[in-house]
Amino acid sequence: MPGALPPDQDQVTVIDQGWHTSIALPARELSGGLAVYRRIFPGAAYFVFGFGKRTFMIAPVEEPGEWLLGPFPGPGAIQVEGLSAPASVAYLPPVTTVTLPLPADGAHRIAEAIWDSLRHEADGMPVSIAARPWHGTLFYATTASYGLDHTCNAWTMEMLQRGGALATAGSVVLASQVMYRVRDTRGSVCPLPPGGKAAAR
Repeated sequence: MPGALPPDQDQVTVIDQGWHTSIALPARELSGGLAVYRRIFPGAAYFVFGFGKRTFMIAPVEEPGEWLLGPFPGPGAIQVEGLSAPASVAYLPPVTTVTLPLPADGAHRIAEAIWDSLRHEADGMPVSIAARPWHGTLFYATTASYGLDHTCNAWTMEMLQRGGALATAGSVVLASQVMYRVRDTRGSVCPLPPGGKAAAR
């Protein structure tokens, strides 16, 4: 098992909730437009970002038939949550987390990719669509739609690859596929070429 990362090492944490994955970044790594969340969530030390189908993310599933509609395409949403502690502490089992190191500029590239995923108002602010204030979670409109070829887990892989945490994004649907790749590459840093995407193996 690799040791703890140096305190100044850029990092990204992958959160596995069984069927859904998301990523967490320390507050210091929020750059560019994404830094606005330090103002929206004052005092938060870590931020969680996850993509999903809008209807599933902003409303609880109450009928079995709603699960059958889950894989069908629909508008997407991005969930943003502010944490006072690292995800490894904030989330209780059976949720699991894996923290990966990032190369130089990797955190900035992930922040840029997340910001590009968000739909923006005329003033540049992200478009808010729902809130769950009792546990510090907000939901935002996204530029991408949800579908079998672009699930929450595919989005997670895209963000990791954009930041150089993984060499290639690959094709994934399930959270278990993401975590297999994450654990397989844990402890390595993929160099980023000038173009911004990690070099393929």
